[in-house]
Amino acid sequence: MSHLTNCSWRLADGARDGKLVYRRPLGPTELGFYWDHVFYGVATTIDHTELEVEPGHEDAMFASENIERTWLCMKRRFPLVGASVDELPGSDIVEFVVDEQKLGVLRP
Repeated sequence: MSHLTNCSWRLADGARDGKLVYRRPLGPTELGFYWDHVFYGVATTIDHTELEVEPGHEDAMFASENIERTWLCMKRRFPLVGASVDELPGSDIVEFVVDEQKLGVLRP
């Protein structure tokens, strides 16, 4: 289980359209959350944020274009928000995958 102590990002093979893809194994705590989710459907985290909007600016602040732009900025600043998780076939290794191209795209 030496892969649990090596959590360095590496450049994945096959960049698409000039955009790079990075991978790294999940660490022990991340694996705990991942497997709890896989087997029990739990181990989620919730964060609440409150915004105070100046009167008269509510429509602009909560317009869908502003929300979408903000979400894309957050994904670029904190790439793990836009990461996917990949279980490597034939092993017990689970990796985060950050695809630069997907960081600039809204998806469900």
